Amino acid sequence: MRAKIYILSVILLVFSFTASAQGDLSMVVGDTPQRNYLNPAFMPRTTYLVIPFIGGIEIGAESSIGYGDILKDHYIDGQQLVKKTKKNNPLALKANLDFISFGVRFRESNMITFSNRIRVAGGIDYPSDIFRFIFDNPVVSSDIFNIKLNSSVMAWNETAVGYTRQIGRYWSVGVKVKYIAGVAALNTNATSFKIDKTVSDYTIQGDVDIMSGNYNMETSEFGTSSIMKNPGVAFDFGGVYASDQGWKVSLAVTDLGFIKWNAENSSRIISRDLSKKYVFKGLGDLNDVFGSASLGDMLDSVYHDMMDAIEVDTLTGTGFTTMMPATLHAGGEYDIRGDNIHNVSLNFLGTFAYKQRFNYSITAGYRYTLPNGRFSAMGALTHKRTDPLALGLGVMANTRGFQFYAATNFSVLALPGCLRNMRSFSLNLGMSVFLGKGRLR
Repeated sequence: MRAKIYILSVILLVFSFTASAQGDLSMVVGDTPQRNYLNPAFMPRTTYLVIPFIGGIEIGAESSIGYGDILKDHYIDGQQLVKKTKKNNPLALKANLDFISFGVRFRESNMITFSNRIRVAGGIDYPSDIFRFIFDNPVVSSDIFNIKLNSSVMAWNETAVGYTRQIGRYWSVGVKVKYIAGVAALNTNATSFKIDKTVSDYTIQGDVDIMSGNYNMETSEFGTSSIMKNPGVAFDFGGVYASDQGWKVSLAVTDLGFIKWNAENSSRIISRDLSKKYVFKGLGDLNDVFGSASLGDMLDSVYHDMMDAIEVDTLTGTGFTTMMPATLHAGGEYDIRGDNIHNVSLNFLGTFAYKQRFNYSITAGYRYTLPNGRFSAMGALTHKRTDPLALGLGVMANTRGFQFYAATNFSVLALPGCLRNMRSFSLNLGMSVFLGKGRLR
């Protein structure tokens, strides 16, 4: 079972670090088609096409601790690691990669959008007691360790059709309908291990409930041909108000929906009897251990004996439903002189995901644009749930009919050149082609 869970975790992490994102700097960049993902009421100035595969990429991740928090003299400081993870702070992942995206503007005040993307969302809590068990566990003491595994990660393909309409002079509204095809999911539900330690042995009890979507942990098979059998649906809603005095406010809710994972290729690992116990007295004489088998084989044998003793079963044919990571965005921006040269903004982004965890960020940004509109430079400061202060920097170039922007976001704590303090990092790239009369500035 352990190897099967590892395989699925690797699959999901490959998706995550191939195209992952945390924090959306498009809310600072300005007039880009990618901003329509954040709020379907944002209307690009004309018909557009995001360059397939390379036109909408966001890479990044964030953690509540940096590796410099837990190192001392180039070694792991076990007590510091326990202290930093005591509140089960998360490692958060979020991903977006465009396959195709375009919008058609018609009758001046209407736009239809279409996109197909691969996405990942998830969160993993650091299990503090497992670090206490490993690093702060004197041989001559007795103690109780409650190791909780709390994680939820899923990957999916998303096909979205949206409609944006400008109402009168000041308002615009938008809505998107999304068809979801689930790629993979891993939820630990209420999973924990209790270890009662005495001087002579360890008594282990397990409460295991792990769900895998589109991956059969009994046969170690990933459902590459059954992605369309994991259907889901989601909706985006948004509105924007732009005044004559140069300020603009927006509000949106995105990804309200669910994915239904098929029973054909999904599975569940669950405890049959919570009262069952496994007593571990050690590996015996180490000379015998190394003389008869490798240490890895011995540990693997102990692991399987423990799972058998606490009666953990792998069940197939168990479909389930997961909720999408619903996101709330509220923002405002102000054109200081009314000529689109100096713009300031303030944005709030909050996501309901990761086991009902609310992950948020607050971003204050500034954008300078040349009078001819061809080039912009951006800066932003962001406070996140996991990172007290992150710095965002970006540039955007506009030519006749083409737009490119690149933006990055990283921990201010890492500014002195010390990557040991890095808690978050992201890189956003966008490339779009504009068509029609609105492409000329």
